Amino acid sequence: KNRKDGTSENVESIEKMLGHQSIQNFQKEDEFIKNIFEALRNSQNYSKRFENFSLENDCVYRMWQNKLTGKMIFQLVIPKILVNSVLNQFHGSLIGGHFGIPKVTSTILLRYWWPTIANDVFEWVKSCPECQNSRKEIHPQVPMHPIPVTGPFEMIAVDCLNIKSTRNRSNLVVFCDYYTKWVEAFPTDNITAET
Repeated sequence: KNRKDGTSENVESIEKMLGHQSIQNFQKEDEFIKNIFEALRNSQNYSKRFENFSLENDCVYRMWQNKLTGKMIFQLVIPKILVNSVLNQFHGSLIGGHFGIPKVTSTILLRYWWPTIANDVFEWVKSCPECQNSRKEIHPQVPMHPIPVTGPFEMIAVDCLNIKSTRNRSNLVVFCDYYTKWVEAFPTDNITAET
């Protein structure tokens, strides 16, 4: 289920997981954020490069206008120490979905920001073991030709699938009639030739 800002309600925010006080402490220990924090607190040190940042409840936020919606978004500035947690939450966790670089980046930007976000998301997704193991090889597109079938059960397709499941039977043998498109699937203990 998605929220109005496009992020999943299932993705628990860093603020909820760690607490507001922890975020403040991590931000104050981060060199980059500490400079922004001090500049925003002390108007004499304020420079134009910090005009897109603000302090809310002693946390540093970045103000960013979403080009797609035109809305102004306040992004929590993430300290380096929390970057991997955010990346795992939005890409690697069970609810993260293992989406690609553009989707992960745009989803994170709806809530958070840090200076090296683009490079960090790129490196994280490119080095994700699950994504690398399931990545499809690119093959040249072969032209499609219809298979002539004149009646039911004249030609049947059979396929074996292995699905991730916590149950004993995580394999399926699937039959599909080319003419009627009728599908039957049967769970099996394994997908060996004997089965």
